[in-house]
Amino acid sequence: NKEGAYYSLLAKKFLWNNYDPLKARFNMKKAITLNAFDIKDYLLLLISYLPKNVIYNLYSIFDSAK
Repeated sequence: NKEGAYYSLLAKKFLWNNYDPLKARFNMKKAITLNAFDIKDYLLLLISYLPKNVIYNLYSIFDSAK
């Protein structure tokens, strides 16, 4: 679903680039309602509750693994 992927991308942007966990969660919940079986959306929702420095460290680990 393109719309679900859009909301998932927005949520990632609000976590990784422009830290705003409330907006990230809002968009992630929309993505989950559109793509209920996408496990990545649920994981990002859980990650959004972690402290900012932990989120940035996770991002740098996964970004360097690419």
